[in-house]
Amino acid sequence: MRDYNIGTVSDEKICGLVEIGAESCWRENLHLQFTENIAEGITSNLDFHKNLFREAGNGWREPEEWFDVENDELHIYAALSNKRRQTMNSASSRECYMKMQAKLLNDGRATCYLVETNSTKSKDEIWRITLDKQTFYHASIRRISLDKFYELVFGATQVYDKLCAALSQIFASKSFLDPISES
Repeated sequence: MRDYNIGTVSDEKICGLVEIGAESCWRENLHLQFTENIAEGITSNLDFHKNLFREAGNGWREPEEWFDVENDELHIYAALSNKRRQTMNSASSRECYMKMQAKLLNDGRATCYLVETNSTKSKDEIWRITLDKQTFYHASIRRISLDKFYELVFGATQVYDKLCAALSQIFASKSFLDPISES
């Protein structure tokens, strides 16, 4: 059974789950697979988040230039990353940091964020970068987790948790899996 609880939902997993047990067993496991894959997909899907931020109103928009989302009124500029910091190569990290430095030079009130959608902890911290064995940082260049950025954009706490809970309820509903059991 453990072999079926990893990765993506495939025809083999569905057939395997049906073969190993009663409908309630395979439906429950299939639901877990869908929930895990949907959560992972939503976290990694930058367009999903950009659309929600744009729909938040209050000056949030998706710019035509380098940043993924910005609010000129609040002087907030963000680049979204669906890579873990450890997998972001030094060249892309350096380029991102330099773009943020340039923004600070053009707008002294700016705060720039690297939004880490796959962050394993909730955070809003100064981004420290090492170039040629020297550490650089600026209080207005920050690394922030997705949940904290949702709070910033929507102006309320636990917004991302509430979004995930709502989506989970949608996918947990019996009617969501009905078409699967009917086929």
